[in-house]
Amino acid sequence: SPGLGSAFGAIAATVRVDAVRSIYLTDAVATATDLDRLFGELEEQAVGEFTSQGTDTEPEIRRSIAMRYQGQNYEQEVSVAGGHIDGHALRAIYAEYGRLYEEFYGYRLDRIPIELVQLTVIAGGPTAALEGELLAGSDAEAEASVRQVFVPEHGFVDTPIRRRQTLAPGEAVQGPLIVEAMDSTIVVPPAWRLERLPSGILDLTRA
Repeated sequence: SPGLGSAFGAIAATVRVDAVRSIYLTDAVATATDLDRLFGELEEQAVGEFTSQGTDTEPEIRRSIAMRYQGQNYEQEVSVAGGHIDGHALRAIYAEYGRLYEEFYGYRLDRIPIELVQLTVIAGGPTAALEGELLAGSDAEAEASVRQVFVPEHGFVDTPIRRRQTLAPGEAVQGPLIVEAMDSTIVVPPAWRLERLPSGILDLTRA
């Protein structure tokens, strides 16, 4: 649907709210109680903003902490399971950071303090279910025709006119061709070839 661009995307996009808070804590001073409280505040904010979008669905909640070894500039995002954060859960979070760091860099720095720099809570909903026939048009509109179309360097040329929804997956057509849709018109010059990919994308290749 190229002619609709971001307007169509706004309808199809998943409703999502990111609640983010910058912090500066280290594993030496951060407590499970601190993180449990902060995540609770962020989750309340994210769910409230999600609900205000007018959706009646229950949001899916994802939580994470951006962490790094002290003195470094790059963080690793560590997923945090839902529910109450206690001492055991906090130790598991630090262990997961060490595992991710080692997986990425090939080693770990167990004796270096860990800095917690950002908390994130994402409240997201399901993707809108949009049917492919939304822009299909009527059967009458789908009738093929031929028109005289002016083509530079060729003059007026008999040109097939096709509705986009009549192009079958895998079908290839040599130009000249005009493909009409509710939201756009695609011109295929004589020296070009159009193929409808299984995804629905129209791929144009110069001969």
